[in-house]
Formats: sequence, structure tokens, C-alpha cells
Amino acid sequence: MKKGLWIFLVFALLYSGWPDVVNATEPPAKGALDMAILVDRSGSMKGVQNNMALALIQFIIDQTFFFQDDVRLVLIPFSDKAQSQPQQGFFTDVEPALVAAGKLPDPSGGTDIEAALETGQQRLAPFDGQRNKIAVMMTDGKPEPSPSDARRFPKTAEKISNKCGKPGTPNYSGCVQPFLDQISKESMDTIVNVLIPAFAGKMPLYTIALAGGSINREFLEACSRISTQRNDAFQIVERQNLITAANVLIPKGQNVINIYQRQVDERRSAPVEDTFRLPLSLKRVRFVVNYLDPGIREGEIAIEIHLPNGQILRNSGAESSLFSARAADGSLVFQRLILSTPVPFGDGKVVVKRTAGGALPRMLIVAEGIMTEGAFRITLTPPQPEAGDNLIIDARIEESGRVIPAEAIRGKIYAPDGKSVDISLDKKPDGTFQKTYPIPDGARGRHILTLMAVLNSKLNQNISGQTEFTVSPPNPVVLLPEIPFGGGEGVSQAPDALIFSPLGCNRLDYTISKIRILNEAKKSAPVSITISPLTSNEGQVLDPRKWIAITPSPAGVTAAGAPFTFNLKALVPKNIPGDLENATYRGTLNIECPDAGLQTIPVVLPIHIPSFTDLPKRIEMTAYWRVPTTLTRSLSVKADGDCAINGKLICNQNFQDKKENFIEAASLSLNSPKPDFSLDKGSSASVSMEATLGNLPVGRYASQVYLDGDITRDAVLPVEVIVPAPSWNPWPYKGPGYRGNVLQVLHLLGILLLLLGFIRQLAARPFLRFRRGTSWFGSPNMPISITDPRSNSNLFRITQSSNGGGWSLQPTGSAIVSLNEEQIMGSADVFQNDQIRCVGFSFNVRQMTTGGIALGTLDSPFPEVIFRRPGQWMTLGAGLVGFGQILTWIF
Repeated sequence: MKKGLWIFLVFALLYSGWPDVVNATEPPAKGALDMAILVDRSGSMKGVQNNMALALIQFIIDQTFFFQDDVRLVLIPFSDKAQSQPQQGFFTDVEPALVAAGKLPDPSGGTDIEAALETGQQRLAPFDGQRNKIAVMMTDGKPEPSPSDARRFPKTAEKISNKCGKPGTPNYSGCVQPFLDQISKESMDTIVNVLIPAFAGKMPLYTIALAGGSINREFLEACSRISTQRNDAFQIVERQNLITAANVLIPKGQNVINIYQRQVDERRSAPVEDTFRLPLSLKRVRFVVNYLDPGIREGEIAIEIHLPNGQILRNSGAESSLFSARAADGSLVFQRLILSTPVPFGDGKVVVKRTAGGALPRMLIVAEGIMTEGAFRITLTPPQPEAGDNLIIDARIEESGRVIPAEAIRGKIYAPDGKSVDISLDKKPDGTFQKTYPIPDGARGRHILTLMAVLNSKLNQNISGQTEFTVSPPNPVVLLPEIPFGGGEGVSQAPDALIFSPLGCNRLDYTISKIRILNEAKKSAPVSITISPLTSNEGQVLDPRKWIAITPSPAGVTAAGAPFTFNLKALVPKNIPGDLENATYRGTLNIECPDAGLQTIPVVLPIHIPSFTDLPKRIEMTAYWRVPTTLTRSLSVKADGDCAINGKLICNQNFQDKKENFIEAASLSLNSPKPDFSLDKGSSASVSMEATLGNLPVGRYASQVYLDGDITRDAVLPVEVIVPAPSWNPWPYKGPGYRGNVLQVLHLLGILLLLLGFIRQLAARPFLRFRRGTSWFGSPNMPISITDPRSNSNLFRITQSSNGGGWSLQPTGSAIVSLNEEQIMGSADVFQNDQIRCVGFSFNVRQMTTGGIALGTLDSPFPEVIFRRPGQWMTLGAGLVGFGQILTWIF
């Protein structure tokens, strides 16, 4: 038998016997539920993995909204970065959530699981106990964050730059590979030791590995085990067990009853017909058919649900209540039909047949319902037992105060190490069940009890329940912590919690000294001290290993009269994430002792870290003239804190175009000549960056720069280098071969003609006044003086007489001046309409008054063509430049 079928049979057996075995970490699902579905969209998810992921997402969405009355759901697709759908708020109805699931981005890029978990944590915050929180993550690989993320991996990113150079250099990929593995390990360490422990008790994470990828089983199992405190909250999913795995993983509550289940292992030509029984008090029922063979298309299979009242529910036509999830090859993965209140009581029949010729595929048929009042009731005596005690387990199914008969109740007890013990309860005459379970002497810690009541073994109808209890060791050691508090330095702000003084500009570290753990028992006992991850109401998580140090040792021995003493020192680390919230972070100090169990003390860390202010949302650098070229840009850096800050500008060398293709460093790179800067209190600094452009085509190219401060939050600024479309340019891009040379010659010749025409226009400016028709004006204070522009010699003047009554003409040079054809030797009076001649010029007195005189040029030695030539040269030059620019656009 094929491996996939074996896996399916195993999960089918698990489902029939233990339909809800991993639900024990959540409160009973009667209230509100917030769910985040984290789905891998990296490049390795193409093909079969993508088909399974899309079908499984849709099934989980459908199932969650069916079983829960108050659901808020968010989708978080992730690859190189994590996104959120919707970006704000939640899906509160199944239909828009299903539509969004069908429009997830195509697989591409890396696998940044850390970013996805951080986004999920922030979207589901706050964790105030008002709503249940669940996260489901499906992936096919291990964390592979981007090596360019200098915020999270500053040291590794710097090593890559120093040793491997820039992308595109020889052997870059091989050189970077060991660093990528190191980044993956760093990310897994943060996830397992910081993020996932922050989920425990707040947001259980169920992990689903999609078969076919490079699955890191140990990592994914650790994620689910730490957050749920269970070993079986991780599943490897293949097509055959897609629906079964979803039913095992997703909590459905204690009022969900299994109505019917049928597994068809072989392809067959005869219809599948079977009976089922609908019990009393059901408000909703869902029938699901999961096709295990590919190639089944919508309309080829007819499903009929014959209800006790004679109604027939179908998957086609006007009575259709159908939802289908398809794989990429078009085949149906599953179909479901829903029956809502009122649900009729009694026996019914399910029929599955082929609409046309051919055999029925292998399939799994499951029907589940929600009871209106019925629920599991479990009582433990004693509720908190010690090792070696006899634990009495009482269980029954109740509806409105009366006991619902059950054939049997069996279950499992899960120990803290994940091991389990099978138990079977004994039936009592009143219809309830009881079992006495001897707790082993070595047992201690939190245990989870899951039970399943078989209501009808013939029809495989059952209902599940769960509870938990904590086992303490016999004769336990009693530890009493003493917290120094009050006024002054080195103390907590409260006697029952470790509350630090706020960290920020004015105080970068604070130590709570001499915390004591007293042992009231006569025997000695070892203790170990750890601090859980610190979280804010907004879902931000701090790594306690970077923020709080336990000194002088996190472990020791306590004895009567010899307490264990230690200090907690909180400080601002060197690298502060840019998305760190100024908020109060809370966690717990965990005191672990084998003979005393676990004790916790609240830890409160208020933080106000300075941040960079007045930064642009985007830095644009535009190549206005030509490429290749170098562009420069200055950035003013300020901070909102009242303290001195030393920082550094880190440039990301990875540029991408609009299609997210990486650009070789030889074509485009970004650097800062002087990346280091210092900010005094209230001051600002200027940091410059240079973009070196090679022969880049027109487009927009995106990257990032990071502002990394020693005691301030990092800032990430998008950078966009723009190579615009060709426009008029006196020095255009020099293209390859003779075309570029021709274009350059045309532009240069046009520019020279423009300059020549401009120079000639300036040179001809004195002659322009002597063109025919030009007017000359004079006044008593400003007489008319005529100068020959060829020799720059004076010809004559016209001034007003001394008595102010008229105007007179006086020669001022050696040229002969005549008035009305008579030569003027000294001076002569002039009157209106008189004519004046001199060296080829001819003027007439057009108008004369006591306040002014006007001359008109009748004749001139300069023809009109002389004055038009400068404009012709300029017109020709402009035409050549424009023609060259048009050819630039073409070529």
C-alpha cells in the first residue's frame, strides 16, 4: 500500500477515536475566538504544496466559522516579509475570508517565519482573557529570512558585506550560503526561545507541515509543543489526510457531536449509500465529502442527504448548499453541505453517485453537528492532587440538567513531557462514569485530560471533552521569595512584583538588588531562575536575554537559613528594533524547583526609548540627466529624546525593480561616504548617501537604508532610485555603436549653431535701431545723439534752443550732415517734416513740440536680410537639437 494511504488510515483511525485531542490548551470554546492563519508563500510553495495550502486554508476558515459563533479571523501570508489581510481589523464573516484566501499572493521569495509570528502576535493582541486566541501556521520549510535585514542581523549582514562583497560579484551565492544558514539558526533561536514562549498560555500555535518540502520537523514540533504544551499539536499533511488533520488540529468545543463517518478506500461504480442518525437538540449539521483522488470536477459527483423529515439536501440545483475547494489542476478537494436550525430528529441517508459514466473516487465522508444544550461535564477529586494520590475522575454528558446516555467514555492523560496514558471510565447505574487513577509517585506539573463519550458506536457518534490539573510532589519544599521594595535605588516599586524604574534617555539601566528565595523546609533544594519573554499590550515581544541579566547566577541551592540571593539588571541593549513600542512590558520570573513546583513573580519593565523624528517616508534619488552617473542625497537626522546618541547609516545593497528582480551591484549600488553620526541633546546631524548608477534602463529601483542608534530605536527608510523616461536633454545618453555617435554629433552641432546665432544676435544689436521705420525720441533733458554703429563715430545732435522755443541741429563729427539737401556747417533750426541726411542715413522730423521731438528713419545702409540671419542660425540649431532628441527617444 502506498505511503500516503497508510498515513491516511492512521489519521482516519485517530479521528474516529480522538476527534479533539489537542484542544486542551484553550478554554471551552463557548466565547469569542480570534484566529490568525499564517500561510507560507515562499518560492518553495509552488505546485502541490500550494494546492494543499489553499484547500486547507479554505477548509479551516469554513470549519472555524461553522463551529464558532463569534469569530474574528486574519490571514497572514509571508515570504520575505509578512503581510496581513485585512490590513486593519478582522474578517468577521466566512464569505469575505474565503474570497481573501483565494487571492493570496503567488509563491515567491524566502521564508521569514519570525516576521509572520511577530505579525500574528501583534494582530491578536491584547491578550487580556476576553477572547480566545489561536494561531495556525502552515509551511513546508525552515526559516529563511532575508540576509539584508540589518535590523535583526546587523553583525551577520556586516560580515556578508565585508567578506562576500555585493550581489553579482563572482561566487557571491556560494560565499553567502553559510551566512544564510547562520541567519536561519539565529531566527530559529529567537522563535523558539523568545516568540513562542511568549505565546504560551495566551496564543497556542498549531503547526502544519505540507509534505514535499524541506520540513524541519524538530523546529516545527518545538513551536507547537512550547506554545500548547502538547506533543501532538503538529501535523504533516498530505492530500489524503487534509481534512482529517484539520479536524484534529482545529478546536471545535465540547458541544460538537460526531454524527457520521465513512471512509471509501477503493474506486467503485456503485453509489455509496449509508444511514445516519440525527440526535435531538442539534442547531447545525455539516456534511463534508473529501475526495482523495485527483481529477474530480464540479458536477461529476452528485451528493444527496435524505433527512428524517423527507427533505433532500443536494450539492447542485436550487437546493444546493455547496462549498468547494479546488486544487490548481481543477479537481475538487472537498465539498460541504450545511443544515441549520431546526434540525430534524431521526434516521437519514447519505447517497453519493456519479452523474455520468465512470467510477466514484476514493473519499472520506464526515458529518458533525453542534448541540444546543448538551456538553461534557468533568469533575476531578482532588482538583489539585499530589504525586501518589488517587485521582477520582467523574464524567457525564448533560443537556438542560439531565444526563444523556452514553455507551462508553474513554480518554488519555497527557503528562508535561508529552507522554500519555489511556484510561477507560466505568459506567455507573445513574448513567454517569467514574474512574480512579493512581498518580505515579514521580509525576509532577501540569497534566491534560481528554475524554470521548461514545453515544452510538454503530453510527460512530461521539462527543469530546477536556480539562487539566497540576500535580505537586509529596511533602513539597516551600519557597518564599522576598522582593526588596520601597524608595531609593535598587528596589522594586511593589512588594509582590518586580517593577523596574522606567528605562530611557535619563536611565539606561536599573538593578533590583538582593532578591531572596527562602526555604522553609529542613532539606536543601536546588532552584533555577528564568525570565519569560516580555510582552506589551500591543503584542510586541522583548527577548529577556538581551534586556534583563540575572546575577551572579541563575541557579543555586536553598536550605534552611541559607537563602538563594540574586539581582536583576535591566538595561537598554545596543541594537533596538525600530518597531519597538514605548510601552510597559510584562513577563514573569520563574522559580523552578523539582520539590517545590513552579513559582512565578510578575516582572514589569516600563520603557521609553528615543526614536528618530522628522524622517521622510521615502527617499527618492532621480537621475535627471544621464546614466551612468552618481547621485547624492543628504538626510537630516533628529531624535525625540533628551540625550546624546551615536548612530550609523547602513545601506542595503539589494535593489529590486517593480517585478522584484534583484539588480546587480555593478549596475546599481548605494553607499554612505561617512555613515557615522552623533546627536547631542536636542541637535540634528546630516548624513549623506551616494547611489552609483550603471547603464540602467528606465524604471524605479527600490531598496532600504537603516538608521541604527546606540540607545534609540532603529529606523528603516525606503529608498527609490528613479531613471525617468527620456526627455529633452542637451547631453543625452550615449547609446552603443554608431547610433550614439550620430546622436552626439547632431546634438553638438545644434548646440554650436544655437550659440553662434546667439552671438551674432548680440553683435547685430547696435544695427537694429537703424532699420527703416525706426523712431528716435528726444526731450529737453535728453537730446537726440546719432552715432554710426560701423565706426562708432558721432554724426550729429538735436537739442532744444536755449529759450525753449524750438530745436536746433548741430554736426558733432567729421561726416557731412545736410538739412533739406543743404549742408550744415554750424547749426540750424529744424522744423516738422524736415529731412536730415548723413553717410547713407536719412531721417525726417515726424513730430516736434516744446516738450519733445521725434525722428523717423527713412533710409539706412543696413538691409533687412542682415538682421534676419542671426535668427536663422538659431532656428537651424534648435531644429538639429530637437531632431537629435527625437532620435534619442527612438534608439
